[in-house]
Amino acid sequence: MEVREKFAQALSDLKVNPGFSTYSSVANIALKQGVELNLKPLKCALLRNFTIEPFEPLLTGELASLGFQASTFISDFDSTADTVLNPESRFNKENFNYVFLLNWLETLSPILSTQFLSSQSHQIDGEIDRLLKYFDQLIGEIRSTKQSVILINNFPIPPFPTLGILDSQSENYHIQSVLKLNRGMIEITKKHVGVYILDFFAIFSRHGYLGCFDEKHWQMSRSPLGRDAMVPLAQEIGKYVRTLEGKLKKCLVLDCDNTLWGGIVGEDGVSGIKLGTSYPGQVYLDFHQEILNLYNKGVILALCSKNNEQDVMEVFDSHPDSILKKEHFATWRVNWSNKAANIEEIAQDLNIGLDSLVFVDDSDFECNLVKEKLPQVEVFQFESEAFKNIRKFKAKGYFDSLVFTNEDKRRNQMYADQRERTKLKQESTSLDNYLASLEIVAEIAPVTLKELPRVAQLTQKTNQFNLTTRRYSESDIERFMNSESSLVFYMRLSDKVADLGLIGVGILIFEGEDAIIDSFLMSCRALGRGAETALLNQLVRVATQKACKSLRGEYIQSLKNEQVKDFFQKNGFEHILTQDSSVHWRLSLEAEKNRIELPKWIQLKELKSE
Repeated sequence: MEVREKFAQALSDLKVNPGFSTYSSVANIALKQGVELNLKPLKCALLRNFTIEPFEPLLTGELASLGFQASTFISDFDSTADTVLNPESRFNKENFNYVFLLNWLETLSPILSTQFLSSQSHQIDGEIDRLLKYFDQLIGEIRSTKQSVILINNFPIPPFPTLGILDSQSENYHIQSVLKLNRGMIEITKKHVGVYILDFFAIFSRHGYLGCFDEKHWQMSRSPLGRDAMVPLAQEIGKYVRTLEGKLKKCLVLDCDNTLWGGIVGEDGVSGIKLGTSYPGQVYLDFHQEILNLYNKGVILALCSKNNEQDVMEVFDSHPDSILKKEHFATWRVNWSNKAANIEEIAQDLNIGLDSLVFVDDSDFECNLVKEKLPQVEVFQFESEAFKNIRKFKAKGYFDSLVFTNEDKRRNQMYADQRERTKLKQESTSLDNYLASLEIVAEIAPVTLKELPRVAQLTQKTNQFNLTTRRYSESDIERFMNSESSLVFYMRLSDKVADLGLIGVGILIFEGEDAIIDSFLMSCRALGRGAETALLNQLVRVATQKACKSLRGEYIQSLKNEQVKDFFQKNGFEHILTQDSSVHWRLSLEAEKNRIELPKWIQLKELKSE
């Protein structure tokens, strides 16, 4: 069997039955043939105080399923501080994309675990303070030398607290003390950029402590993670990597019959479908609420249903229990055409990639068709027992993100605003008149901590208008901000219809007499207005003010940024080098003819002071 076919089959088996053997199979192929499969290298360091080795194949397999060939460094047992502080350690001699700080409370603190009842209250409070100080210093030490993303676990609550049923009666007893430690850890992570909580507490609560904790192997080899914990933990880490490496899902595409409601509206009628406050209609109503939550989180909603459009819209318009309404959907294809073709049109409507879509349907035929024709689309098939679907859908975390910005809150309103702009465009006599009528205002300024989360998010999720597709964490962006040899700019855009929010990023690095464009990217919803030219105009202006003689740019080809391959050429840059998938360009800042003109229909706000 050919390698790619073998890998695809292993991934398919993993989706159907995620377990130790299927993860190991994927991991083995990735480790041996990752280069041939074009898997992106990813280096991970696991600093731990318990036995983690049995988990390594699951981590490697999960990352391989996301398109990465992981190499892992595991510190010696219970040697985290020594590893971090020793300048000669392998950890300090290498760079890592991800650092995992993994601790088990029994090893870390007997006072907060096995010896809780024999400790005085002031000792317990002091122990919590000691641990928080330890975590703070440890993270600070790592951050002083590395820009790695850092994930540190919190702690599950003890299943059998030392005071039994009395424990729940006081905030000073065992369970609440562990929760106090967990709350303190959140505050610690907020002090450091690019540090996140790996939620052991939620995993053990969700899947059951007694199944997640392997008592036998804990006693034998200090290996506490049971098999009920390992797969969810691998998947949880996958959510972080998916988010931080720009593999985000943006749009939920929904079937209707037996998905948004029980029954077939064309046969049962609006009054006959199952949707309401009694079973089984309550199941579908609960799914409506979950979809609405995603909508309010900024997920784009679309419909793809084989139906009469009038019947479907009547449900949203007139069914008394439908909390989803027509205006919640950015676009739809409700017809009798091929669903794969309809989904391609939906992606084109929204100007997003197919790999940004999640498709939900109950039909074997439709799900298999989309999997075959559009393998980039994530497919979630509803089971016939509808009550199981919501829990399983939530567990996937398709739309999990580490940032929730004002732009996310307003995303769906922005699509409604865009429909208003389309109407104005249709009524205008020319493109110039249309653009002038929008009264566009651009704000371009150096990034501050306020814009930092959104700027990092844009580097992680923007694919189409992205000249280099470099992905940066918040700590990466902060490093650029704090360096004397680089500047990071954001761009906000607004017009008379609405505020589009922060939609563009430009990163300049200064080397001698050259200014180098490290990153130049724009949200797809801002295209077609000349915003990219306005941002380039400002980068040229800043480079000139810095007495640079040339502005250099690079286009790195990806699967999605074909539309910007000629961007530099169109703006007067001279081609200087092509190397593999990278094309280098140069613009002389000494030639008057090379000035980049600000589009006449865009009003520019003054730059804020740095």
